[in-house]
Amino acid sequence: MRCELKKDGIRTVIDVDGKTVEPFAYMSYFTDKKIIDAFKKRGINLFMFPIYAGDEGINMETGLRPFYDNFFKGYGKYDFSVVDRLLQIIAPNGENGIYIIPRLCVEPPRWWQEENPRECARDHRGERLREAFTSDKWRSDMMTAVKALIDHIEGSVWRGNVIGYHIAAGGRTRQGTKSSFTTIPR
Repeated sequence: MRCELKKDGIRTVIDVDGKTVEPFAYMSYFTDKKIIDAFKKRGINLFMFPIYAGDEGINMETGLRPFYDNFFKGYGKYDFSVVDRLLQIIAPNGENGIYIIPRLCVEPPRWWQEENPRECARDHRGERLREAFTSDKWRSDMMTAVKALIDHIEGSVWRGNVIGYHIAAGGRTRQGTKSSFTTIPR
């Protein structure tokens, strides 16, 4: 599949194998079949939803937990059942004409943080803040997990529906700092 942004006159569209996809998407943390179907009836055919590698929450300020189970269970251990369930809601059995861009939330799960404390960012008090963007190990381990997820999707009935991936991590953390501006202790 080839997917790219193209200019169509004065507007930008998404081109998927020669088909124009309007860049209007339904994005929500809640994947509800009735809502998805309602948007489809209104002509929306591009959807975004989160997929979590981590299990602690979507940010460190609000305490909101992930809305679905995480897929990264251990080194080389993945549970993609929640991913399949969500993809099935959006594009049942690989429904034609439906396009999906999963938001891959690559904050590490708690087990990873506990196993790799020196790879986590720290706040001004020395408390752990999750991933450190300066950590080669975090980037490598998350890339391995993301590649496993992509391989899973590419081997599924949804390979023709998923047109890209939105990689997300490092939102606001405790005390309003950004994890991207912290360093790992050596």
